[in-house]
Amino acid sequence: MSEDADSTIAEFNKLIDQLVQWVDDMIDGFRRFVEKWADSQWRYVLGPAVIAFDRGMKELNEKITKIAQDVQKILDHSTPIVSVIVQGFSWLENAQKPASELQGIVKEHPDPNFEYWEGAARNTYDHAVDAQHAALGAIKTKADNISSWLLDIAKANIMFVKELGDAFAAIAGEFVALLVAAGSIIGALKAIDEGGELVEKLVTTAGERLTKVVEMYSEAVGRTRDATSIQYDGSEFPYGKWPSIAG
Repeated sequence: MSEDADSTIAEFNKLIDQLVQWVDDMIDGFRRFVEKWADSQWRYVLGPAVIAFDRGMKELNEKITKIAQDVQKILDHSTPIVSVIVQGFSWLENAQKPASELQGIVKEHPDPNFEYWEGAARNTYDHAVDAQHAALGAIKTKADNISSWLLDIAKANIMFVKELGDAFAAIAGEFVALLVAAGSIIGALKAIDEGGELVEKLVTTAGERLTKVVEMYSEAVGRTRDATSIQYDGSEFPYGKWPSIAG
């Protein structure tokens, strides 16, 4: 695997780890909040208001659970993205690069007397070499285009994780601080309301950023037809075979 692939995968994994850490921080902050207030003696002086308190706790729990589930889906699909990254760079390293190198030397000949060779046989040879030169160019172009297509798909997914992580970074810390700062049952009630608003803001922000990334992803996926066309284009390979000099 190339250094570029390693570097891109490391970047993606780092973004995933940061995202998971933000979610864990939110869950841990909420858990500590619940432990502090769920069985508090203040519950018994709230009277009917305890119903609103419990409902608020339940709703906040549901919102956080939904976020955790959504992030888990991202984790579940992270391995295929790594595979796309690997294959994207593999097309460059194992196909585009060798074809490009061969194309640059295929018309060279080690025999210094080769330039004096003339006649029908030489013409046939030159024609075959020209065909091989064109075939190598086709391989180079195909590999480069397919690599670009795969890496654009990976790029869209990496950007989504980054955008989502940025959204969490801006809100998760504030969410946890809000819950920790609640020093009274009134403060706890307020924290539930404001915490719920922050989570909703997080969901909205994530959705907005996802929309932008989906546009990029859709554009990349929309090129599937182009990638298939590139794959099946055999104009430089007569009868589906490599243009051999030996005939």
